[in-house]
Amino acid sequence: MELYFKIIDWIAKIVAKFLIALIVSLVAIVFANIVLRYMGSSIRWADEMARLLFVWTSFLGMYFAYSRNLHPSFTLIVNKVGTKNPRRGKVMLVLTHVLVLAFLLIVLYGGIIYINLAKIQTTAVLRLSVGWMYAAAPVSMFLMILETLRKFFLLSRADNSQLFLDKDSDLQAGL
Repeated sequence: MELYFKIIDWIAKIVAKFLIALIVSLVAIVFANIVLRYMGSSIRWADEMARLLFVWTSFLGMYFAYSRNLHPSFTLIVNKVGTKNPRRGKVMLVLTHVLVLAFLLIVLYGGIIYINLAKIQTTAVLRLSVGWMYAAAPVSMFLMILETLRKFFLLSRADNSQLFLDKDSDLQAGL
Protein backbone atom coordinates (compact mmCIF):
# COMPACT_ATOMS: atom_id res chain seq x y z
CA MET A 1 0.00 0.00 0.00
CA GLU A 2 2.83 2.37 0.82
CA LEU A 3 4.28 1.74 -2.65
CA TYR A 4 0.94 2.77 -4.17
CA PHE A 5 0.99 5.99 -2.13
CA LYS A 6 4.56 6.74 -3.22
CA ILE A 7 3.65 6.18 -6.88
CA ILE A 8 0.63 8.48 -6.58
CA ASP A 9 2.77 11.14 -4.89
CA TRP A 10 5.39 10.81 -7.64
CA ILE A 11 2.69 11.20 -10.33
CA ALA A 12 1.36 14.31 -8.56
CA LYS A 13 4.85 15.85 -8.50
CA ILE A 14 5.32 15.15 -12.23
CA VAL A 15 1.91 16.65 -13.00
CA ALA A 16 2.76 19.73 -10.92
CA LYS A 17 5.94 20.31 -12.91
CA PHE A 18 4.10 19.69 -16.17
CA LEU A 19 1.42 22.19 -15.10
CA ILE A 20 4.08 24.81 -14.51
CA ALA A 21 5.47 24.21 -18.00
CA LEU A 22 1.96 24.39 -19.51
CA ILE A 23 1.13 27.65 -17.75
CA VAL A 24 4.45 29.28 -18.62
CA SER A 25 4.02 28.21 -22.26
CA LEU A 26 0.45 29.45 -22.35
CA VAL A 27 1.37 32.85 -20.93
CA ALA A 28 4.40 33.20 -23.23
CA ILE A 29 2.45 32.32 -26.38
CA VAL A 30 -0.49 34.57 -25.56
CA PHE A 31 1.79 37.45 -24.51
CA ALA A 32 3.91 37.13 -27.66
CA ASN A 33 0.80 37.08 -29.82
CA ILE A 34 -0.60 40.17 -28.10
CA VAL A 35 2.66 42.07 -28.61
CA LEU A 36 2.87 41.00 -32.25
CA ARG A 37 -0.76 41.94 -32.90
CA TYR A 38 -0.06 45.36 -31.47
CA MET A 39 2.77 45.65 -33.99
CA GLY A 40 0.49 44.62 -36.87
CA SER A 41 1.37 40.93 -37.12
CA SER A 42 0.47 37.76 -35.24
CA ILE A 43 1.37 34.13 -34.73
CA ARG A 44 -1.01 32.05 -36.83
CA TRP A 45 -1.01 29.02 -34.57
CA ALA A 46 -1.10 30.89 -31.24
CA ASP A 47 -4.86 30.71 -30.72
CA GLU A 48 -5.05 26.97 -31.37
CA MET A 49 -2.04 26.23 -29.20
CA ALA A 50 -3.34 28.47 -26.41
CA ARG A 51 -6.68 26.65 -26.51
CA LEU A 52 -4.96 23.25 -26.34
CA LEU A 53 -2.72 24.35 -23.47
CA PHE A 54 -5.66 25.89 -21.63
CA VAL A 55 -7.74 22.70 -21.84
CA TRP A 56 -4.87 20.54 -20.60
CA THR A 57 -4.04 23.05 -17.85
CA SER A 58 -7.66 23.09 -16.71
CA PHE A 59 -8.06 19.32 -16.52
CA LEU A 60 -4.66 18.57 -15.02
CA GLY A 61 -5.18 21.46 -12.61
CA MET A 62 -8.43 19.84 -11.56
CA TYR A 63 -6.52 16.63 -10.77
CA PHE A 64 -3.80 18.55 -8.95
CA ALA A 65 -6.33 20.40 -6.79
CA TYR A 66 -8.15 17.14 -6.04
CA SER A 67 -4.91 15.39 -5.07
CA ARG A 68 -4.07 18.27 -2.69
CA ASN A 69 -7.63 18.49 -1.31
CA LEU A 70 -8.00 22.00 -2.67
CA HIS A 71 -11.25 21.22 -4.46
CA PRO A 72 -14.51 22.59 -3.13
CA SER A 73 -16.33 19.97 -1.12
CA PHE A 74 -19.56 19.81 0.76
CA THR A 75 -18.40 18.74 4.20
CA LEU A 76 -20.84 20.63 6.39
CA ILE A 77 -23.33 17.76 6.72
CA VAL A 78 -20.64 15.08 6.89
CA ASN A 79 -18.82 16.98 9.66
CA LYS A 80 -22.04 17.63 11.60
CA VAL A 81 -23.05 13.98 11.45
CA GLY A 82 -19.48 12.77 12.01
CA THR A 83 -19.00 14.87 15.12
CA LYS A 84 -22.12 13.36 16.71
CA ASN A 85 -21.70 9.84 15.35
CA PRO A 86 -18.27 9.09 13.82
CA ARG A 87 -19.43 5.78 12.36
CA ARG A 88 -22.26 7.43 10.38
CA GLY A 89 -19.88 10.19 9.32
CA LYS A 90 -17.46 7.61 7.97
CA VAL A 91 -20.29 5.91 6.09
CA MET A 92 -21.19 9.28 4.56
CA LEU A 93 -17.56 9.81 3.52
CA VAL A 94 -17.50 6.38 1.89
CA LEU A 95 -20.76 7.16 0.08
CA THR A 96 -19.33 10.49 -1.09
CA HIS A 97 -16.24 8.79 -2.51
CA VAL A 98 -18.36 6.11 -4.19
CA LEU A 99 -20.38 8.84 -5.92
CA VAL A 100 -17.21 10.69 -6.94
CA LEU A 101 -15.72 7.46 -8.28
CA ALA A 102 -18.89 6.71 -10.27
CA PHE A 103 -18.81 10.20 -11.80
CA LEU A 104 -15.12 9.88 -12.70
CA LEU A 105 -15.68 6.50 -14.34
CA ILE A 106 -18.57 7.87 -16.40
CA VAL A 107 -16.51 10.85 -17.59
CA LEU A 108 -13.53 8.58 -18.31
CA TYR A 109 -15.65 6.25 -20.41
CA GLY A 110 -17.36 9.12 -22.24
CA GLY A 111 -14.03 10.83 -22.85
CA ILE A 112 -12.52 7.72 -24.41
CA ILE A 113 -15.52 7.35 -26.71
CA TYR A 114 -15.35 11.01 -27.66
CA ILE A 115 -11.63 10.80 -28.47
CA ASN A 116 -12.34 7.94 -30.86
CA LEU A 117 -15.05 9.99 -32.56
CA ALA A 118 -12.98 13.17 -32.79
CA LYS A 119 -9.55 11.78 -33.65
CA ILE A 120 -10.10 12.09 -37.40
CA GLN A 121 -10.85 15.80 -37.12
CA THR A 122 -7.82 18.11 -37.22
CA THR A 123 -7.24 21.70 -36.19
CA ALA A 124 -7.14 24.31 -38.94
CA VAL A 125 -3.60 25.64 -38.58
CA LEU A 126 -1.59 23.13 -36.55
CA ARG A 127 -3.21 20.12 -38.23
CA LEU A 128 -3.26 18.30 -34.90
CA SER A 129 -5.90 15.71 -34.17
CA VAL A 130 -8.69 17.20 -32.08
CA GLY A 131 -8.43 14.02 -30.05
CA TRP A 132 -5.36 15.48 -28.35
CA MET A 133 -7.50 18.22 -26.88
CA TYR A 134 -10.22 15.81 -25.75
CA ALA A 135 -7.65 13.44 -24.26
CA ALA A 136 -7.19 15.82 -21.34
CA ALA A 137 -10.48 14.70 -19.79
CA PRO A 138 -9.86 10.93 -19.65
CA VAL A 139 -6.24 11.39 -18.57
CA SER A 140 -7.21 13.61 -15.66
CA MET A 141 -10.19 11.41 -14.77
CA PHE A 142 -7.90 8.38 -14.62
CA LEU A 143 -5.50 10.24 -12.34
CA MET A 144 -8.40 11.34 -10.15
CA ILE A 145 -9.62 7.73 -9.95
CA LEU A 146 -6.19 6.73 -8.65
CA GLU A 147 -6.41 9.52 -6.08
CA THR A 148 -9.93 8.49 -5.06
CA LEU A 149 -8.70 4.95 -4.48
CA ARG A 150 -6.00 6.39 -2.26
CA LYS A 151 -8.67 8.26 -0.31
CA PHE A 152 -10.56 4.97 0.13
CA PHE A 153 -7.42 3.31 1.49
CA LEU A 154 -6.82 6.18 3.91
CA LEU A 155 -10.44 6.07 5.02
CA SER A 156 -10.31 2.30 5.60
CA ARG A 157 -7.29 2.73 7.88
CA ALA A 158 -8.71 5.71 9.77
CA ASP A 159 -9.99 5.39 13.30
CA ASN A 160 -13.63 6.52 13.43
CA SER A 161 -13.07 8.47 16.63
CA GLN A 162 -10.26 10.51 15.08
CA LEU A 163 -11.97 11.40 11.79
CA PHE A 164 -14.09 14.31 12.96
CA LEU A 165 -12.27 15.69 16.00
CA ASP A 166 -10.29 18.54 14.53
CA LYS A 167 -11.42 20.71 11.64
CA ASP A 168 -7.80 21.30 10.61
CA SER A 169 -6.63 17.68 10.75
CA ASP A 170 -5.00 16.30 7.64
CA LEU A 171 -7.12 13.19 7.76
CA GLN A 172 -10.43 14.98 7.78
CA ALA A 173 -9.32 17.47 5.12
CA GLY A 174 -7.87 14.62 3.06
CA LEU A 175 -11.04 12.60 3.00
